[in-house]
Amino acid sequence: MLRKTRMGILFCGFVSFLYSQEPSAPKSPEVLSDNSVIFRLKAPNLETVAVSGTWPSEYDYVQPMEKKDSIFELTLGPLPSGMYEYTFLVDGIRVLDPNNKEVTRDGTHIENRLMIPGDQADYYDVKSVPHGKVTSLWYDSPVTGSQRRMYVYTPPGYDNTSKSYPVLYLLHGGGGDEDGWITRGRANYILDNMIAKNEAEPMIVVITNGDPKNYAAPLDMSIDRGVPEAPGINTMASKKFEKSLVEDVIPFVEKNYRVKDNAQNRAITGFSMGGYQTQ
Repeated sequence: MLRKTRMGILFCGFVSFLYSQEPSAPKSPEVLSDNSVIFRLKAPNLETVAVSGTWPSEYDYVQPMEKKDSIFELTLGPLPSGMYEYTFLVDGIRVLDPNNKEVTRDGTHIENRLMIPGDQADYYDVKSVPHGKVTSLWYDSPVTGSQRRMYVYTPPGYDNTSKSYPVLYLLHGGGGDEDGWITRGRANYILDNMIAKNEAEPMIVVITNGDPKNYAAPLDMSIDRGVPEAPGINTMASKKFEKSLVEDVIPFVEKNYRVKDNAQNRAITGFSMGGYQTQ
C-alpha cells in the first residue's frame, strides 16, 4: 500500500513537472479598458494568420494579424458593447482560438465568443439576477414517427407558484437545431436579464428542433422518414414540422406546463428559416 502511494505521488509529481515545462499560452482575447481587444495566437511555423468576426460594418470582416517573434497579434477597436463571434484564419483554414474556451454552435457554425462589456452585453451576459430553468426533454411525435427533443425555459419562480404563464415558441434557422438558441442565441440569459429589468413579462419559451428529418442535436442524429425535400431548400421547408408543432408540440406543452392556452398568450417567432416556418 505504501509502495503504491509513493508511486502515485511520484507520478503526480512527474505530470506536474511536464506541465510546468510547457510555455505559457498568450492571453487571447484580451479586452482592454477602452473596449479595444487584442487577439493573439502562438504559431512560430506559420506565415499568415487573420481574424474574421462579426464586427461593426466600419471594420473589414477579415483582419490580418501581425507576427511578432512567434506570436501573431491584432488590436481591434474600441468595439461597441455587445456579443461578437470570431475565428482565426490560419493559412486560409478556419480554426478556433485555442486560448478562448467560450464558443458558440449553431449547426455546423462553431465559433469563439467575445463579450464586450456595457449596456448591450448586459442582456447577453450572466448577471446576478434570478435565473430561470432550461430543461432538455423528449416527446413523442406521431407526425414524424419518432421521439424528438426540445428545450423548455421556465422563468424564475416557476416551481414555487401555481400561476400560469404566456408561452413563446422559438424556432431556429436553416441547418441549425434546438441547441442554437441556447448555445449561440443565449435566449435564457436574455430572458433572465430582461425579466429582472421588468422589460419582459415572465414567460415559458419552447425551443424545438425544426428539421423533421432530425431527432435532435447534434446533426448526425438524422433519420429518413420520407419527408420530401423542398426545391433548393432543406427539409425545414417541407411543412412537416409545422404540422408536428400544432399536433405534437403544443398539446405536449399545454399538458405538461402551466401555460395560458389561448391565442392572446401564445406566440411564435423564428430566425431565418424559422421565420418562414412561422407563416
